[in-house]
Amino acid sequence: MKNSRKTGAVSEIVGEVLLLAIAVTSISVIYTQVLSTPGPIDTTNVTIVGTIEDGRPVFELQRGESLGADTKIFLTLAGYDQREFLTGEIGSQHWRIGDQVMLPVEDITGIQVDATVVDTQTNTIIFWGRLQEGFTTTRKGGIWHFDESLWVRGLPDEVKDSSGNNNHG
Repeated sequence: MKNSRKTGAVSEIVGEVLLLAIAVTSISVIYTQVLSTPGPIDTTNVTIVGTIEDGRPVFELQRGESLGADTKIFLTLAGYDQREFLTGEIGSQHWRIGDQVMLPVEDITGIQVDATVVDTQTNTIIFWGRLQEGFTTTRKGGIWHFDESLWVRGLPDEVKDSSGNNNHG
């Protein structure tokens, strides 16, 4: 008995469906890999120059975008004393090109001064550097140990500094 059904077209239809599935999958993978990458990140492009004038740190915005009152300035004095300033709190609501920001600190002549300026809107470090070379300390003061029963005035090195700063007395 002969099979009178036409089965030749079924394999062509199955082949076209498989080819269509492969094409759709390939295009979907390419789309998700290429077009789903994040766009450029918003960063602040500025040039800031930091100097020491009359013993006080001064920062000048020389070119780029204006900065807001929430710009943070971190100052490290002598390697340990860390201070934080907001430009809005020291009088600059908008920091425009040519404007200078002078930090309200004591005379820091001779002290190592490191500074970092951060734009808080984009969370970007826009200035980082050493404004002045100078002395640094690892700790404040000293830790002295002495034996009071042997303490006689006028003897050198009768009081020993155990902090490592060699402040023997």
